Amino acid sequence: FRCTQCDKCLRAMSKEQIRIDRHHYFNRKGRVENHKTISEISRRHGKVFLDRRNARYLVEENIRDDVEFDLKIGCCEYFADSETDEEEEEHEEENEEEENETILNGDTFCKWACLQPQRSLKEVFGGADFFCWRTVVRDIAETVVFHNPKKKGRRWSRIALRAGDVIMLGIDDSGFFLSDSEESENELDDEGGGEENNEEMKREERVEEDEKEERKRERMEDIKVLTERQRYYSGYKFEQYMTSKKPQGKSEPEKPLEKRNFQTVMTLDLTEDYYEPIKICSFAEVDALRGDEPIEIKSTYAEGFASKLHTFLHCNFANMKSLITGIRDEDFVVRRVFERRTCELQRQLANKMPGESRADEKSYSFLHDVLSMTRQVLTRAEACRFSYLPRSGIIQFEPISLSEAEKRGHGFVFLYSITRK
Repeated sequence: FRCTQCDKCLRAMSKEQIRIDRHHYFNRKGRVENHKTISEISRRHGKVFLDRRNARYLVEENIRDDVEFDLKIGCCEYFADSETDEEEEEHEEENEEEENETILNGDTFCKWACLQPQRSLKEVFGGADFFCWRTVVRDIAETVVFHNPKKKGRRWSRIALRAGDVIMLGIDDSGFFLSDSEESENELDDEGGGEENNEEMKREERVEEDEKEERKRERMEDIKVLTERQRYYSGYKFEQYMTSKKPQGKSEPEKPLEKRNFQTVMTLDLTEDYYEPIKICSFAEVDALRGDEPIEIKSTYAEGFASKLHTFLHCNFANMKSLITGIRDEDFVVRRVFERRTCELQRQLANKMPGESRADEKSYSFLHDVLSMTRQVLTRAEACRFSYLPRSGIIQFEPISLSEAEKRGHGFVFLYSITRK
């Protein structure tokens, strides 16, 4: 007898792996299709409204080549006032009908699911096999194309648990397990011969190193301000230039930035020839609407192949057919805004080798493999964790307990308990 719940017994189980071999995906053609929106959500300060009151609408007149949108305006004030802004209450919707409003605390999306009229989670999520944020599946999918064993990649880790007939995917908020340590160990070379070095030279080198470290820390502080905060802020500021609160309205970039959370809940089929389709339900942020059409808005300094793939996957998982792009300079000023169909990006993802699949097709095939393996692991455990280890070139899966999943930040654990009642 072996317990299937405690962490000790789960660690003793074998670990599955998917080796990232690009040749294996050379001519595989995965795709996503049958998009269907099942709900729209506006969220403010813990309140959830099942309507478009938080939606923003595209301002067509700002799509032109002669713009000058300064994305730095209000940045310092935004971060200085961010804490107090969170405490402010909005009263403009006080007279709305109560039947359209549900006051929720904690994980609003999970509680939204619990309040739906359907009786099972499978029905709530539109018959989906997997449920997650759009960015979770996007980041998994693009891994097979971006993986380069010769370069240090960005590791990621995900947590999955089964609630009824639906598998919930979330981000692992904690650190890596000890079993991942081979990714960072033995990186220092044994260089011997230290006794021959002059002590004076060593002291001078230490002083120089200390000075370099001090300069590096100062530069890092500047970089944090310009990159982390400014890039984060500039994306939302550009949306403010390009949208209005009402259809056919005007943008109001002179006003303080206000984030308005509007999401869609959508199902889609992840398919590939000769394999069983996987249905995914995901939440996706909507930047703007043109009528009923969702529009993606982004500003960028330069677009390479990786950026195009990332953007296309981001749009396609949410069925966004149009993309508004603002080209900015190094000073975070947008000089040109243009629109294109996302299918134009898709055509640019084709490879030069005869018979080779497009980058997005490879990405969907890889995602199909990862989700299939996740489902397989969850046949013998309540939850599992899978991680991308760049240096090893693998996706590593391992069963974990429900308590471990909750400790690592999985926000859907309480849905599991509901299905067990």
